[in-house]
Amino acid sequence: MRRIFTLCSLLWACYVQAEMWETASIEEVQKKLEEADNDTLVIVDCDDTLIRPKDSILQTAHNKELKKLMNKMEKQSKGTAAARYQKIILRDASGLLLSPQWPKILATLQTRGVRILLLSSSLTGDPEEERNLPLWRYQKLCDLGIDFQKSWREVPESVFFCEEEGPLFGERKGQAIFKNGLLLCCFGQKGEALRLFLKSLPQYSFKKIIFVDDVEHNLKSVGKVAHALGMVFVGIKFTLEKERRPDPLDLSIAERQLRFLIQEERWISEEEIRSLENAATPPLPFS
Repeated sequence: MRRIFTLCSLLWACYVQAEMWETASIEEVQKKLEEADNDTLVIVDCDDTLIRPKDSILQTAHNKELKKLMNKMEKQSKGTAAARYQKIILRDASGLLLSPQWPKILATLQTRGVRILLLSSSLTGDPEEERNLPLWRYQKLCDLGIDFQKSWREVPESVFFCEEEGPLFGERKGQAIFKNGLLLCCFGQKGEALRLFLKSLPQYSFKKIIFVDDVEHNLKSVGKVAHALGMVFVGIKFTLEKERRPDPLDLSIAERQLRFLIQEERWISEEEIRSLENAATPPLPFS
């Protein structure tokens, strides 16, 4: 069921001449996306919009428990390892489609010539790993039947630098990376990253943006850019993951996953941990 935003959000939407609404229905999202034509840029967020983590401890509903464990790791490593461990999780952890309808919805749009961009907040900043981040994301999405590169085969990979500082993990100043149809940026900078990306593509003149994300701040950020560029903007806050019943969390399994991450610098799934339950394991380094 479609729901309107708060009064503040409605006033903002009127100011920038945007259409803003939220829904947990993939059918309503599909209906709106079907309105896209060749002058429309469709943008989709990744985490909690397209996909969700397979492992319970990595799911949004269990963020508090994960942060507690990650904070212990950071203290143990004197604040230097948290970003590295998060990147390993990004590299190794499996994801599940939030809705099985997503691949067909996006593929149908691409067949009609509609360009689709993935715009996702991610850890960026290590020069040696810059190119790996979008490749990890891209391959995992391809494994789930979604290929954003089909819309951007002629566009080379690029690195952009936003004006604001990246707020987490000491990231380099506002770095964003485009590769294979994926635009990855620092947390909270989706609008600025999109502005720089579109500026680098003067050959394209989109008249409309439809953006699906689970975070209202991101929708407003992109909406402001669309308004500044004279584009019609439709923002959809997709709340399916938020309204889904959380998977149960086995904290002992999660602790063993984190222990393995520290010792081996590799993330393994809950299933793999359970298969090792009879193996002798030392105490957590931060216990």
